[in-house]
Amino acid sequence: MESLFFTVLNMSITASIVIAVVLILRLLFSKKMPKWLNFAIWGIVLLRLLVPFSIPSPVSIFNVVPQSQETMSTAEVGERVNRMEFVYQPFTQQHPQAEEASQNDASVPQQGQASPDRQPASVSWSEIVAGVWLAGVVLLLALSGLFYVRVKRQLKTAAVIRNHPVLNECIRTVGIRRPVKIYQSPMFSTPVVSGIWRPKIILPSYFDIRDEEVLYHVMIHELVHIKRWDMLTKMISMIAVCIHWFNPLVWLAFYLSDKDMESACDERVLTFSSMDIRGDYARSLLTVAIRQQRLALFSRAFGHWS
Repeated sequence: MESLFFTVLNMSITASIVIAVVLILRLLFSKKMPKWLNFAIWGIVLLRLLVPFSIPSPVSIFNVVPQSQETMSTAEVGERVNRMEFVYQPFTQQHPQAEEASQNDASVPQQGQASPDRQPASVSWSEIVAGVWLAGVVLLLALSGLFYVRVKRQLKTAAVIRNHPVLNECIRTVGIRRPVKIYQSPMFSTPVVSGIWRPKIILPSYFDIRDEEVLYHVMIHELVHIKRWDMLTKMISMIAVCIHWFNPLVWLAFYLSDKDMESACDERVLTFSSMDIRGDYARSLLTVAIRQQRLALFSRAFGHWS
C-alpha cells in the first residue's frame, strides 16, 4: 500500500504543476479562447491525475531518497523509503569484510540480549500516512455512493412528463439519440441530469412547464450536457478528487473545471438559434437560479439539503 501511496503522491505533485500552468493560461487567455477550449484543457490535468505514466522531471517524491553510486531500481527506492521509520537508525558505511563480520556477530545473541526474532516491530511513517490516505479515499467514495443511492430513491417519487411538444423539439434540435426521460419532483431544487447510459432530466416541482421559453432554454442546456457526456466526465473527475483528496489544488481544479463546463455548455446552447438569444437565455437561467437560491436558503434553515 505504501508504494501505491507514493505513486499517487508523485502523480499529484506533477499534476499540481500542470494545474498551475492551466491556471496561468486560464488567467491570460480565458477571454480570448472559446469556452469549450477552456474546458478541454482541464482534460490534461485529469489525465495526469489518473494515468500513472512517468515524465522525466526533477520534481518527484522519489528524489527525496538518497541515491548511491549504483543505479537503484524503483522497487529498491520504494523499499528504502519504507525503511524511514520513527526510530532513527543510524547508517554507517563499513568495509565489506567488517560489515560481514558485524553481521555475523549480530546473528549471535549476546547474553542478556533479546533474540532478533523477538524484536518489536516498528511502524513506519509511510504506513501511517498511507493508511490515512486510504481511509480518506474510502470515505469520499462511500459518501458519493450514498448520494447516488439517495438520488435513486428520490426518483421513485418523481412524475414522468410524456409527449410534451417543447421537450420533443429540444431533443430533435440537440440531436440526442439515446432515450431521455423527463421527470418532475419536489425533492430537487434545480434542474439536474442523472445517469450516463440512460440519462434522466429531473425538473423541480416549482418549474412551470407551461412557460415554453424558459422550458426550452433549460432543456436545451441539460440536453447539451447529455450530448457531450458531461456526466461521465464529472464522474471521472470526482474519482480523481477522491484519490487526490489531500491536494487542495485538485479541489480548486475540480471547481473551476465545473464552471468551465457550464460556460462551454452555455456557449453551445447559443449556437442552436440563428437569432441573438443571449438576453432571453440569461433571463431564463436567472429565473431558475433565483428560485433555486430561495429554496436552498429555506432548506438550509431546517438543516436539510435538497
